[in-house]
Amino acid sequence: MTAPAAPVITAHTNGAAIRVTFRPVATATYYHLYAGPATAPSTLVASILAAAIGADGWFESSFIPLDADSYVAVSAFNVLDEESAKSNERRVTLTGSGNRHTTSDPYGAYDRRD
Repeated sequence: MTAPAAPVITAHTNGAAIRVTFRPVATATYYHLYAGPATAPSTLVASILAAAIGADGWFESSFIPLDADSYVAVSAFNVLDEESAKSNERRVTLTGSGNRHTTSDPYGAYDRRD
């Protein structure tokens, strides 16, 4: 068995928290969500079971980062614990409660486009 493909993610903010969304990857049984203040985020923020993927085929996770500028990425694991490469990396800038701003979501906050 080979490691799963890397997920493709979107990330955006509601001003105070980061929301990461992605479609499931074939053969993945769980995912790791990483975040950090610089590129190549390495702080594990969440471990997500594939069973948590919504009926619409999307998964989303929201968290409050420690820094105003945060980078996020996701990796996928298969049943043998083989890890994919990390997903595309997204930079999200927190702008305060109620403001929506992101450098990684050109279509607007919470818009899901393939």
